[in-house]
Amino acid sequence: PAQWKAELKENALQVTCDGRLVTRYVFSGAVKPYLYPIHAPTGVPMTRAYPMEQREGESTDHPHQKSFWFTHGDVNGADFWVEGENRGRIVHREFSDFAGGRVGAFIVTRNEWRSAQGQTVCTDTREVCIYDMGDLRVIDFTVTVRAGDQPLRFGDTKEGTFGIRIPTSMELRHGKGAILTSAGKRDKEAWGTRATWCQYSGDIGGEVYSISVFDHPSNPHHPTHWHVRDYGLFAANPFGWRDFQNNPNTDGSFTIPAGAQQSFRYRVVFSKGAVPAERLDALYQAFAAPPAVEVNP
Repeated sequence: PAQWKAELKENALQVTCDGRLVTRYVFSGAVKPYLYPIHAPTGVPMTRAYPMEQREGESTDHPHQKSFWFTHGDVNGADFWVEGENRGRIVHREFSDFAGGRVGAFIVTRNEWRSAQGQTVCTDTREVCIYDMGDLRVIDFTVTVRAGDQPLRFGDTKEGTFGIRIPTSMELRHGKGAILTSAGKRDKEAWGTRATWCQYSGDIGGEVYSISVFDHPSNPHHPTHWHVRDYGLFAANPFGWRDFQNNPNTDGSFTIPAGAQQSFRYRVVFSKGAVPAERLDALYQAFAAPPAVEVNP
C-alpha cells in the first residue's frame, strides 16, 4: 500500500505519497491559504505556477488567482478575492489536525477572515482530504464558514468563490483546452451556467490532462454557477447571479444568520486524459449520495 505523509515545513504543510510531492498547503506569506503545487500521480504539476514561481511561457495575469483557493469578493462588503490595500485577508490560525497513512492525507485548519481595517468578519474551518482513487487523484475540500454576532452576507458578485487556476498550456484559448459541464455546455458556452460538475481538460507536455470539480448538493444555491474562463480561471461561484444570468434584478447573495455556520463541499479530480461524461456522472453520484454503511450489533 501507498504511504502518505503530511509534514509541517516552514510556511506550508507538505503532503507526499511514497516520498513524491503531492501538494503543499501554504498557510503563511500570502493573504489567503492556498494549495500549491498540486501534482498528478504522474508527477505533472496541474495548476499554474505564477505568481509563486515564474515558469517559461506561462501567463502572468491575475496574481491573486493562486493555484487552488477559497474566498469571495463581497463578504459583508469586504473584498477577499482581489489582493492589495483596502482588501480583506484570510489569516491562518492553527492546524487542528493533520495526518498521513495508507489511504491518503488529511488536513484540518482554522482561519479568520479579517477586513482591511483588521476586524474579524467571520471564521472558517477547512478540511482537506487527499487520496488516490484508482487512476484519479482526488482532493475533497470542505470549508465551514461561521458567522460571528452579526449576520454574514456573501454578496452577489462574479468574483468568487472556490477557485483553481489551471496551467497555461491547458487553457481553452490555446486551442487544445476544452470545458464540459454536467448540463452539456461546452467551452465558452459554459461560463456562468449552472451544473453539478464541470471539467476543464487540455494539454500538459504534449498529453491531455483534466481537472473536474463536483458541487455538493448541500452547498448554497446548488447546482452552482461556473465562473470558468478561456484564460484558465476555473471557479465554482454560487452567488454571482447578476453577471452570470445577465439580469440586474436578480440577487444571488446568501446570508448566514448570526452565530450560525454554512459548509461548502467540493470534490476535485485530477486525471491523465479527459474523463468521459458518463464516468463523471457516476463519480458525482458517489460524492452526492455515498452508500450508507450499517453496522449490525
